[in-house]
Amino acid sequence: MTEAVWEAELTDSETGEIVGQLLVKLGNRREKKEFSSWDELVLTMAVNAKRFRCRFDNAPLPASTKRDCLEITAADIEIED
Repeated sequence: MTEAVWEAELTDSETGEIVGQLLVKLGNRREKKEFSSWDELVLTMAVNAKRFRCRFDNAPLPASTKRDCLEITAADIEIED
């Protein structure tokens, strides 16, 4: 497989308002660049899920105490087999 695309959308269950969206592409069909493995996709999903959670946790906080959610990387993730 040369390309995988993951799309996610979070909506408020009461209002239906979209509160977050994400589009991640791994690999590139046109350039014949394959993504390395399904593990890469799972790890990418886990990193982005943690970033979403971080942003929601930050929402009610004053700016001076908010965490930089982009600092979350693959090194912060533990994947169970």
